[in-house]
Amino acid sequence: FPSHDTAETTGTSGAVSVTKDVTNPVVANPLAWTTSSPSSTTSVTAQWVKSTSLDLGSQSIQFYTGNSCGTATGSATPLTASATQHGFTGTDGVTYTYKITSIDVAGNANVSSCSSAMVIDASGPSAATNLSWLENSPSGSTTVTAQWMKSTSLDLGSQSIQFYTGSSCGTATGSAIVLSSSATQQTFTGVDGGTYTYKVTSIDTAGNQVVSGCSGAHIVTGK
Repeated sequence: FPSHDTAETTGTSGAVSVTKDVTNPVVANPLAWTTSSPSSTTSVTAQWVKSTSLDLGSQSIQFYTGNSCGTATGSATPLTASATQHGFTGTDGVTYTYKITSIDVAGNANVSSCSSAMVIDASGPSAATNLSWLENSPSGSTTVTAQWMKSTSLDLGSQSIQFYTGSSCGTATGSAIVLSSSATQQTFTGVDGGTYTYKVTSIDTAGNQVVSGCSGAHIVTGK
């Protein structure tokens, strides 16, 4: 008769012990993205530290819509045991998260916690409007004030203003001036008898930019 002990046995004359691996591998941690959120492009890259288990055999990644890994988008993608990054193409205006499943050579699997959220924002903000000047043209001073209605986009991060010589925003004068998201005015000192215009650039928190139309012309005088 076959002989048996506390382990699995095979054969008719001797017992062979079989060691079962029923221990899950260590989870992948931490999970992150290679770029900060929000992203101004629809293509982003997940990045993580893989499981430290020596018998890690493979991995898989599952992306989700929403900020808490609630609804899977597509199927899980198989990955090699050495993978630590994976590219993903999302949809503008949607938030994504992901989880990594670590699988050892015995088939035991362990799912990571949910990653941080990545917001895809590839659309520019609305442009600043109603570009005008606080003083009438021609002014009696070489220092004048540009004023405008800032972008109505809720994710407006900053603005900049570029002044030009001439009546059609043709030749820039000086460098663009960086402004806060709340700015609606900016002073400017020109040359007596010069004609000036300006444009305002609106920049959202993802880095998308939209440039306004050209302002009306203003003639400055020192008299």
